[in-house]
Amino acid sequence: MKGRFILVLLLISSIILFLISISYFEVQLMARNDNSDLDWFKHQREDDPDRLYETRSDGVIVVGVYNAGYLYHSSHKHGISTDIIIELFSRLDLEYEIVEMPRARLSSMIAEGTLPVGVSSVKTPERAEHSYFIPYLAQRNEILVRADADVSTEEEFLNNKNLKFGIVRGYYYGEYYEELIERLKKEDMVVEAKDIEDLYIMLKENWIQATVNNSASYQFYLDYYEIDGIERYNWAQQDPLLFRNLVFSKKYFSPEDIEIFKDTLDKMRADGTLFFISQRYLSENEIERTCHF
Repeated sequence: MKGRFILVLLLISSIILFLISISYFEVQLMARNDNSDLDWFKHQREDDPDRLYETRSDGVIVVGVYNAGYLYHSSHKHGISTDIIIELFSRLDLEYEIVEMPRARLSSMIAEGTLPVGVSSVKTPERAEHSYFIPYLAQRNEILVRADADVSTEEEFLNNKNLKFGIVRGYYYGEYYEELIERLKKEDMVVEAKDIEDLYIMLKENWIQATVNNSASYQFYLDYYEIDGIERYNWAQQDPLLFRNLVFSKKYFSPEDIEIFKDTLDKMRADGTLFFISQRYLSENEIERTCHF
């Protein structure tokens, strides 16, 4: 009888231990599945009130960048945007890591709160719901048309239904050109590229005859892909310049943090640093014609 009691007790103990093990495993699995990205970016505040939110366990703030010509390109691992980040974070004595990724991934990670900082982002009401924006460069978008398309105006392009207009999926081109793109879509004249490299390959191969882009981007790609015979036009005479922004996830930064970044960037603007950085990549004439700080 006593032996049977001990056997039952051991059996019950084994079952309890088994259930505890299963419960622990499930908790750990759920934590890994739900927080894999969040574990990478730790939300911490140091005792020093002048320090910004840190976003990784080692105190490094991760900054996402993507290919955009002279703003940044993987062929040389630098550009206007990354040079500004380096100077900005250096002045604030912040550790950072620049991580190259597809533009679409950068945008989605900022929106999800799994990336603290990104570059070269255009502010929209939807994006402002989850992000802070600090402008660092305003640029004019221009129309690029193959010379052999034999058109120079918007009306001429719209009247030739054999022509195709290329855009990058997910890009925002400003109010005027967004309306033009919608008109062209109704005429089945728009081709969407998966990224900007794909766009310029299509322009070179004559799959598209026109596109819209900013000088810091197209100056690089026309040279990089050796594309000749391209005419430039400004079809949006009254459209304001489009601001390129540093974008900060609201999940990781407070309004007070953003003021620190903004004040430092304003000082870089005032002392000529932003203009000097742009001169590394664009001519002074090109900067005066298409850019504003």
